[in-house]
Amino acid sequence: MLQLGCPGSGDSSAPVSDQAAPQTGLSRSFISAAIETIAQMREWASSMAYAIQNGYGVTAAWANDYRARAASSLRMAGSTAVTDPDRNAFQLLTNEFNSVGAWSDKLVQAKQTMDTAKYSTSPNALRDDPLSQKIITCGHFLGTMLGSGEFTDDASCH
Repeated sequence: MLQLGCPGSGDSSAPVSDQAAPQTGLSRSFISAAIETIAQMREWASSMAYAIQNGYGVTAAWANDYRARAASSLRMAGSTAVTDPDRNAFQLLTNEFNSVGAWSDKLVQAKQTMDTAKYSTSPNALRDDPLSQKIITCGHFLGTMLGSGEFTDDASCH
């Protein structure tokens, strides 16, 4: 948005873009990149859950393909973090990425040790897992925060 001096007001200052103004909220570019990162993490987590629940072969290489896409998106979000609120929100986004990674590793390990029956016998077993609950809660929080455009903090993302 361009701000111009009022005609005839004697204000001869040059136009000022909102890029030059100090930003106190989340930047649009960061919000957009962070939303994409959340989408990549959800795809990763939901694909893992679906595969485990339905007895499909889950390997570390397969999971790492999803991890790599989410990591690339996370790096992009990090490169767009220009305000202090962006950088603070990026830390929460990184924490969420790490939680999804830990959960993914846990599921791969369960598949390797043939300990996935507990996840396929109950439709809510994966969702009720404490780490899964943390991921879900943090993901909802991040979506709400990004939608507001203002940084806030939440324990579920730590």
